[in-house]
Amino acid sequence: MDELWEKVLKMPTTMQGEKYGYFNLAAFPELEDLVFNESGKWMDRFNKERTMVRWFKRKNNIFRPRLVSNTARGLYGKVNINNWQLRERDVEYDEAIWGEMDRASQIPDIRDVGSGRATWTLNPDELGVSIIEDVKRPYQSVVIDIPADTNFIYMPEIVPLTNAEAAALYIRTYYDTGGAALKQQRKLFADFGLGDLVNIKQGENPIIMSLVEKGLFRLNRQRLKDDNLKGFPEVTPRGRAAAPDMDKPDFVTGFKEQVLENPNDDFLFIPEGIKEDDWFVA
Repeated sequence: MDELWEKVLKMPTTMQGEKYGYFNLAAFPELEDLVFNESGKWMDRFNKERTMVRWFKRKNNIFRPRLVSNTARGLYGKVNINNWQLRERDVEYDEAIWGEMDRASQIPDIRDVGSGRATWTLNPDELGVSIIEDVKRPYQSVVIDIPADTNFIYMPEIVPLTNAEAAALYIRTYYDTGGAALKQQRKLFADFGLGDLVNIKQGENPIIMSLVEKGLFRLNRQRLKDDNLKGFPEVTPRGRAAAPDMDKPDFVTGFKEQVLENPNDDFLFIPEGIKEDDWFVA
C-alpha cells in the first residue's frame, strides 16, 4: 500500500515530508453529500464553487484538526470509508455528529480543537475531515487527513490536456497566492505563449475556453469591486484536482520549452530521473 502511494502520487510535500494535493470531492458523491449537506446547515456562506479541498497523506495515524486564524471556525469528524458516514452519530435522532472548533470560543473543548491541541487516532478505514470557513477569505476549505496505515487510495482524475492547457491550469492553480499573484500569472501566460489572461469581455482565449468546456475553469459570475474580474477564469475544484503535478523549477524550465515548441501536443511531461512507469502506474 505504501509503495502504491509513492508511485501513483508524485505530489508536492510539506516541510514535514507529507504528501498533499487537491482533492475532487465530486469523485466521491457520498462524501460530497456528507460534507455539503450536513455542514451546510451550520456554515453561513458555504459555496460549492468556492470550496478548496486538499488531502494530506500523514506520516502517522493521528488526526489533529486545527484552525490557522482566529476569524475561522469549523467542523471536524472521522469518516468511515466503507459507508461514507461519520463514525459519531446521535443514536436517538440517527444524525451525524460533527465536532466544532473555534479558537475564539468560550467553550474550552471547542477552543482547544481549534488550536490543534486535541488529537484522535484514525483506523485504516477512516479519514479525518475538517471543514473550515473564514470571514476574511473568499472561499471555504475542506481538509482530508489520510492516515499512514490506510486502506484508502485516492487516484486523481486524468483529464486529457494539451501542453498549453496543462500550463494554463498549472499557472492558475499553483501561482495563486500573494498580492502580486495575478500580475505574475499574466507574465507566465506571456512567457509560455498562452495568450492573454483576461476576462471574457476583453476577448476569448481559446486555451481558457477549452478548459472551461472541460469543467476545469469557470468564468466568475459574481459582481466584484474590480469589474475586470467579472467573467475572469477561475479554477474549479475538479480543475485543482486535475492540475499537473510537478515542481516549479521543472515547470519553468523543461516543461516551458515543451509548451513553446509543441503547445498543441498531448500533455505528457516526465521530470528528469522519473521513469514513466513509476509516474503513471503502480
